[in-house]
Amino acid sequence: MEATSWKRLFLVSPQRCEACQASGTVALKSTAIGSIVALRWSCDSCGREWATTTAEMQPDRRSGIQDPRWTAADRERRRS
Repeated sequence: MEATSWKRLFLVSPQRCEACQASGTVALKSTAIGSIVALRWSCDSCGREWATTTAEMQPDRRSGIQDPRWTAADRERRRS
């Protein structure tokens, strides 16, 4: 299993369920397993779950190199 450290992860959400083809019913679910988080897609309509894949990953398009552990709210507080 390939582990990503504290980097942000971007996934493209499926348009339809793989099983029932329902549109707009797929959500990302997560399960904490020790120090890692397992991600899976889940259909609210039929209950089917399936794994996320690296094919669904998208690059981080933010400009500049910023520490992803800092959120926008953290940056706002720091400016004040």
